[in-house]
Amino acid sequence: MSLPVPTQNTLTALASAEPPLRIDWHYWQKRRPLVLNLNPEVPPYLVLPEVHQVLACALHQELHCLLNLLWHSGARITEALSLTREDIELNGERDSLLILANLKRKPGRPGKQTASRPKRMVPLTDGVFIEELRRTLATRAPRKGEPVFSFNRQQVHYQLEKIEQTLKDSGQPLPIKRLSAHTFRHSFAVNCLLQGRDIRTIQGWLGHANLASTEIYLQVLSGETHHLAYGLQF
Repeated sequence: MSLPVPTQNTLTALASAEPPLRIDWHYWQKRRPLVLNLNPEVPPYLVLPEVHQVLACALHQELHCLLNLLWHSGARITEALSLTREDIELNGERDSLLILANLKRKPGRPGKQTASRPKRMVPLTDGVFIEELRRTLATRAPRKGEPVFSFNRQQVHYQLEKIEQTLKDSGQPLPIKRLSAHTFRHSFAVNCLLQGRDIRTIQGWLGHANLASTEIYLQVLSGETHHLAYGLQF
């Protein structure tokens, strides 16, 4: 798979990139019930502090890395569990990436999936996670073509149930009905939107064939449009 060569304009934009947005996550947590009530088709999601809360309960090193990968890439669980060493490039924060195979389960046939579209590239830019993934690869030492992670879907589901119960027992229940591997995919999409990434780019990262599938997440932004009204004359 050939990768695009950065243009001078791209490199200039990177060099002059603005610092990360400061986001009031507590505000977005408070607005979520209104958003979901007005837009019931929006899938359940967590915001950044809540995802970190979940990850803190994943004490098994390999499980933590797998869940962190879902959070950083928006991968489907079938895609993440299919990753091999050859699908991962770790070359620092400006040149690390995953190559995901666009695997999607066929409706009504558990365990069956199809490679419905070409592979896609998802960049990795968080130095802490890149180092965690590097350590996992060194520990697991998968052979060529062998999956990086040893978990299967059922095991991941079981571990997430345990994490959810742990949070409930500690008096910190999650604000969604059920924690699943797909929750990380939805949370990734919402996190990208809240931090200003454009919908077309997110579509590519998620591997959606149709933009409409990605535009569902735009409705999360309906919870806060006051800033767009400032300065209007009536």
